[in-house]
Amino acid sequence: MPFTYDYGGGTDSANTQSVTIASGVATVAALTPVILLIGEGANSDTLDTLTVANVQAGDTTILISDGSDTITVDDANIDLAAATRAIAVGGSLGLRYDGTQWVELYFTAAADNT
Repeated sequence: MPFTYDYGGGTDSANTQSVTIASGVATVAALTPVILLIGEGANSDTLDTLTVANVQAGDTTILISDGSDTITVDDANIDLAAATRAIAVGGSLGLRYDGTQWVELYFTAAADNT
């Protein structure tokens, strides 16, 4: 299923869902190509665990911040190429589920408009 994301502020709502982080966990009822992360209390936040119902090995998703906050992803339960990844406005983190855990595919801290 193709998806689109417009860094100008719009999203394709059929392929994007908003998820609020609660105590370091983002719980997703059904996987979508893009997950828009919202910090707890609408503030910058840290994501330790991504829990997705019915996820299968090979599934992929892209994490983005809600457009106003930085979301720091921790390497504790998500296999990152660094200890943490800070997703700022315009940035993204691509993940693939390997059957056991989410693994980083790529990381872009923020959109480079220069």
